[in-house]
Amino acid sequence: MFYLLNCDILKSARQRVGELSDIDNYKSLAHTFHSMFEIFNAWSNEAEKFQSGEISKEDYDTWRYNYQEIEAERFKDSIDRLRAEKEGNI
Repeated sequence: MFYLLNCDILKSARQRVGELSDIDNYKSLAHTFHSMFEIFNAWSNEAEKFQSGEISKEDYDTWRYNYQEIEAERFKDSIDRLRAEKEGNI
């Protein structure tokens, strides 16, 4: 099962590495590597949740097929939470 999880991670990484040919400076390269790290980190966290039983296979599959949208929504929610705390709304 872990092999299947790694295949999905590698597919995402290959897509990002394919973009390396567009890099024209070290700042862009650092940004690309940071983005790849974020992708690996997100996949690793979800795989750990699945393997520990925290989420079901169905939840994991839903995340796998929609991870970009789901991660964007999670990020937006965390930013909104921080803004509300800063404004004293929480």
